[in-house]
Amino acid sequence: MKKYLIKYSYIPDDGVPIIKTDYAIVEAKSTEKAKQIFIASFPNFKILNIYMEVKSNV
Repeated sequence: MKKYLIKYSYIPDDGVPIIKTDYAIVEAKSTEKAKQIFIASFPNFKILNIYMEVKSNV
């Protein structure tokens, strides 16, 4: 499994995006699977960018 860093923004029900962006790390086998996992977990969030595999020093 690879780790992907996803940059996202919250989209409220009224459709006006909130300017604040945040990041999440998703573990998946591919970029497409990382997108699916993120969208299933957070349906009201819009993916702005997915960065390839994240290397961690932890």
